[in-house]
Amino acid sequence: FQAEDGIRNARVDGFVPGSVLKVVMKNFMTYDYTEIQPGPRLNLLLGPNGTGKSSFVCAICVGLAGAPKLLGRADRPSEFIKRGQNSAEVEITLCSSDPSKPLVISRKMKKDNSSEWRLDGELVGVKKVTEVIGALNVQLDNLCQFLPQDRVVAFAELKPPELLLETEKAIGNASLHRDHEQLVQMRGNILGLEQTVKQHGEMLERLRSQNAELERDVERFQQLEAMKEEIRIMEMKRPWLKVFKAKENFVASKEKLKEAKALLRQKEQQLQQYKAPLSASKQAYEAASLKRKTLKNELTRLDSQRAASEEMLIGMGHEVENHELQIKMVHQKAADNVAKIQRLEGDIVERQEQLARLPPPVDHQAEIHQLGEELKQLHNEQRELQFQRDHQAEQQELPRRNLNTIADKLRRMDDLRNQRIQAIARAINPGILSAVEFVQNNQDKFQKRVYGPVAAEVQISNPQHAKYLEQQCGANLWACFVTQCGADRDYLNKEFKARRMDSSVRNYNGNAEAPIPIPNNLQDLGKYGIECTLDMTYEAPQVVKHILKDSHGTHKVFVGTGRTSGMMQKVTEETDIHQVWTPEACFTTITSKYDRSAKSTRSNATRDCRLLMNNGGSAQEKEQLQMKKQECEEQINFSIEKCQEIDAQIKDLDVRINEKKQRKQALLTETRESQKERAKITDSIAHKKQMLKMSQQANKAPAEEEAKIRRTISMKNNERFNKLSALADLFERMKIKEIEMAATALEQGERCIQAEHYQRQLVERENDGAQALHIKQQLEKIVKEDKEKFHTLHEEANRLAPKDPDPERQRVLEAKLEALPRDMDELDELIAEKKAEADAMFISNPDVLRIYTNRREEIGKLAEKLEVESEQLAGQQTQIDVLREAWLPELRECIQKMNASFEANFAAIGCTGMLELHEQGEDFEKYEVCIKVKFRAEETLQVLSSQRQSGGERSVSTMLYLIALQEFTKCPFRVVDEINQGMDATNERKIFTKMVQAATSPNTPQCFLLTPKLLPQLDYSEEITILNIFNGPLIAPIAKTWVPGSKWWQPAT
Repeated sequence: FQAEDGIRNARVDGFVPGSVLKVVMKNFMTYDYTEIQPGPRLNLLLGPNGTGKSSFVCAICVGLAGAPKLLGRADRPSEFIKRGQNSAEVEITLCSSDPSKPLVISRKMKKDNSSEWRLDGELVGVKKVTEVIGALNVQLDNLCQFLPQDRVVAFAELKPPELLLETEKAIGNASLHRDHEQLVQMRGNILGLEQTVKQHGEMLERLRSQNAELERDVERFQQLEAMKEEIRIMEMKRPWLKVFKAKENFVASKEKLKEAKALLRQKEQQLQQYKAPLSASKQAYEAASLKRKTLKNELTRLDSQRAASEEMLIGMGHEVENHELQIKMVHQKAADNVAKIQRLEGDIVERQEQLARLPPPVDHQAEIHQLGEELKQLHNEQRELQFQRDHQAEQQELPRRNLNTIADKLRRMDDLRNQRIQAIARAINPGILSAVEFVQNNQDKFQKRVYGPVAAEVQISNPQHAKYLEQQCGANLWACFVTQCGADRDYLNKEFKARRMDSSVRNYNGNAEAPIPIPNNLQDLGKYGIECTLDMTYEAPQVVKHILKDSHGTHKVFVGTGRTSGMMQKVTEETDIHQVWTPEACFTTITSKYDRSAKSTRSNATRDCRLLMNNGGSAQEKEQLQMKKQECEEQINFSIEKCQEIDAQIKDLDVRINEKKQRKQALLTETRESQKERAKITDSIAHKKQMLKMSQQANKAPAEEEAKIRRTISMKNNERFNKLSALADLFERMKIKEIEMAATALEQGERCIQAEHYQRQLVERENDGAQALHIKQQLEKIVKEDKEKFHTLHEEANRLAPKDPDPERQRVLEAKLEALPRDMDELDELIAEKKAEADAMFISNPDVLRIYTNRREEIGKLAEKLEVESEQLAGQQTQIDVLREAWLPELRECIQKMNASFEANFAAIGCTGMLELHEQGEDFEKYEVCIKVKFRAEETLQVLSSQRQSGGERSVSTMLYLIALQEFTKCPFRVVDEINQGMDATNERKIFTKMVQAATSPNTPQCFLLTPKLLPQLDYSEEITILNIFNGPLIAPIAKTWVPGSKWWQPAT
């Protein structure tokens, strides 16, 4: 329905601030775009189910910042966006205090659940919109003002205290509700304060009583404390007496240290007289030592040269002897060479005679060649057989690969069952694994086979069909087990319960082999893109298919294509199909309970599979794979047998080849042995001849070698003479150095004796100085210790007996200290007497004074706190009394007036009803308003509840309560969705009359009543605005006959 702005401006005078002037919806739920302009009083929104009446209610709620949960049908804003769109927009125009400036609130909702708010075109936050709505007293969370279709039952189920709170919210400006909540809060606060005041009062009396009992002990304790104070003053003088003694010791040790320092200076002066001669003697001794060391090094060098020359002369003598020995060896070598030549000539003659005596060589070449040809032929045969075997092995590869592929497919099919069972365990029933194991291990105990879980028994190849089937049947069915007789079902349920396995069992008693019916018109439905029923998309054991058919009607649910989605209007009008699955959504046709020809379509989006994912194939495909597996295994076995036959032939050839090779090897060995001895003798003769030739050549020049050696001997003797002359000169130089070194040694000894004398004198003086230094150091240590002891005792005395900051008290203390003995022993004796006197006094509780003092302070603090809390309690009680005197009379008056209207309205329809306010003193949380009704004469008044009254009676009571409440409400509008459903015709007519009277009277808020139908011949008035909502492809021509503002009985011409 769409109206022009001029019409609205003409009627704006009848609206109150906060009333709805216009609602615009874009891509919202079922609407592409529409505008609705209601009237200022009663607005009737009529239309068949599914046409979009409740979409108007949803638009008001989400457009005015209401929470989606108030509608009871959605949780997120994105769920209100029309399918296929990315955003939706709702624009609501409200009447403001200035009629010429209406308030326009716009909300744009997006897929990510974010929203964009605008107020009079300006971008704002949701908080600003909420403040504006609250200022207009729009209470979308109050069921007395905003009652959507899905929350009608919730109003009837309100408890009396809750009903009172909702009523208070709706009355006036909700001040009664605020006062009530404040009273509840203040009463909660005061309860704790009352308990605290009571406890603190009791505690104060108890503490005062306890302190009174301690006063006598406190007096005796104070006397003891005075005596302890005298002892303390006496003990304060003890550390000062120690300080005085330490100071005397410190002064005496300082005098002794001064004398020790003077003696040390005298010893140091005597020591300096011996240091200069000692230093000169040491320098002379060191010079003599350096000279002696230099001479010693020179002698060592000359001695090294001597030793080297002597060693060289010895070596030259040995070389001359070696050359003379070489001459003798040349003569001996020539003689040995002549003998060797004679021996070699004899050996050559002997080997030649031995060679002549050997038999002729053996020749087996012909037989060896024959064996080679035979071996060649056998090897050819062996290669041929090996080729055949390799061919057979290759023949196995293809079947083996096929076998592995088939095994993998079968394994994946088996794993699919486990995958689905694991998915059920994660998503539905964690104990399904134990249940599956129990069923598998106990199949022998069942009378018939048990299937399950159902998800593991279904084989479906099309992933899209799997989505349809899983969403159609629901999660609980897929996790259940299927039995075929009642005894198996009872046994399984008993065992599952005993083992705490939360698994369900379904039993099928029918004929499992009976075929599942197929629709007769399935072929005719192809023109709509419909391919089959959902039951035809999967394979499973027949009993499982019957379970799915009986529980979820899979044989009546159709599967379509994308083309079906665009033709759903035709499908709904031209066929009796109830449900169709397409890739876009599941479409469900809803037929009105009041008019069987009135149909509407609801769609739900498809979801991804959680249980029927990763399908591995059908049962028929699995059987075909098993047959292929058997064929591959037969092919492989046949090929293996052929290979074994060929292996036997190859083995026989190997035996024959080895025999031929052994015979050939024997002939070759015999031939080599006959030739080996002849070759050995021939080689020996050649070697002897070579040695003979070399010996003959070596015997030609011994005289030349001897002459050469004698020339070398002459040269060596000349070198030996020169070396001897140099050695004699070296001995002369060494003699001179040794004499000079002896004189230096005598001088060094003399200087050493002189230095030792001075050293002994110096040591004696150093010992005297060291002794004096030691005495000085000991005295310094004593002085330091006496000083530290003095300071320590002084600090300790200041700590133990500090000065009083008050000069007068300090003067008194010093006088007391001066009067005490100055002798330590006398002071200790006096302290001992006082302590004995103090010990003689018996105090049963040493902490009595501390306890008494602490408790007295605690009493003072508690008394002050109790006085403050008592004042707070009195003040808060006064506030409660003042607020209750303002709240309760007004509430009583409102309930009395509402009760009068409620009784009158009930009497008008021939029934009895009343409202009662149950007061509970200061227990404000338990205040309640009760609705009591009586619809039949023989009944008594009963509190309205879902257990006693029917749905229609509760609707009548709810509507009459809202009418009674209307006089007191200051809300700008009220929404009631399908409240008349369930009423009989008589009550509905009476209630409608009362609504018209209440909604059209002056100073009443705007009201919206949504219903799919109304009774005929109802009484209407000019204050009623009827908004007819229709949808469908045939509505456009009809809508053209209406113009905005026309009467329902006066269509445009």
